[in-house]
Amino acid sequence: FASQRFRRISEACCSTIVIPPMEWEFPVFNTHKIIGQRIRNFVANGNTLVLTGGIAALEFINSYFFFNIELVDGNYSPGPFRRLGSVPKPFKYAPKVLPQKGIAVTAVKKTSLPSGTQVLWGTPRSTPVFQIKFCEAQSPDEGMPPVKVLPRDCPMAARDGRPCSCGNIVYIGYNWNEPYPSRWDKVLLQSVELLNPCWAPPPPLPPLDPCSDPPKPNCAASSIPSCPSTGWSGQGSKKQVTSGEATAQRSPILAAVSQEQSQIADLTNEVQQLMSVQNDRETEHSGDALSSLKSKVSEVLERLDGRRQEHHNAHSGTEVVLEKSMATLAGDVSQVDNKVDKLASAVDKLVRRRRGRHEE
Repeated sequence: FASQRFRRISEACCSTIVIPPMEWEFPVFNTHKIIGQRIRNFVANGNTLVLTGGIAALEFINSYFFFNIELVDGNYSPGPFRRLGSVPKPFKYAPKVLPQKGIAVTAVKKTSLPSGTQVLWGTPRSTPVFQIKFCEAQSPDEGMPPVKVLPRDCPMAARDGRPCSCGNIVYIGYNWNEPYPSRWDKVLLQSVELLNPCWAPPPPLPPLDPCSDPPKPNCAASSIPSCPSTGWSGQGSKKQVTSGEATAQRSPILAAVSQEQSQIADLTNEVQQLMSVQNDRETEHSGDALSSLKSKVSEVLERLDGRRQEHHNAHSGTEVVLEKSMATLAGDVSQVDNKVDKLASAVDKLVRRRRGRHEE
């Protein structure tokens, strides 16, 4: 307040200054000297002073603007504080109800508010948010600083040739001790817009997309819109696939599954034939057959893994059944592969045993 910058601002119009909650830095100046007069001149020159917090902010208003605003009994009002109907237009886009958050909100008695005060939010007896119209006029004594004039006395001062110049003091009795966003933030934001000549109402919220959320369980079917783009049927489920579409989707996959089943059956028969080998010659040929059989099994497993990977992202009812069928086939092929490994181990042992007998 003692800076040259504030002196220049106080001599001009249409600015807004927000003072945060004053806890340990209460400005102490002689209220009748230059700095105190400069604070009053700032408001009276058509500016807005927004004070937030609690007792310190009220003491600042009472000291520098010569009011006698009183706290509510016990310095506590439980709220909730409802917005009045006749408020400046920016405040109409703030919350209708403000809560008392523990003891973070400091309210005042309505009966102690000075003339020219407009209650913005409150209860029948208290208010935590209000706006005071503060006016000054030229002193009748020549050479003296401007004097305070009540808004109701401004017409009389104008008839005397001393027209009033007025501004606003906005009090928001919330201390902002919590680091989380709250409804009080919107009140503060709208108070800054009171003197904004380019202020415009915020754009309305976009309509809710009927396909973004599931319908409520008690809604009638006719009142629930459908969404063709995502397949929303209006009953809380996806649209059903017709039998013709399901058959067209299944036919190529079922053909591939049948082919894999036939190959597994052939591999099983070859394993059973190899297990009946009795002589050395058959044993020697069985090694080649086992190698060919293992390669076939590996090939079938690779194809099944590739097929399952292709259809991994599809989760319709039909494809889930097909995926389960592929998993079953993969298990069968794994069993065949285990049998082939056991048979290869037995054949190796048998070949080594017969070679040992020939060497003896």
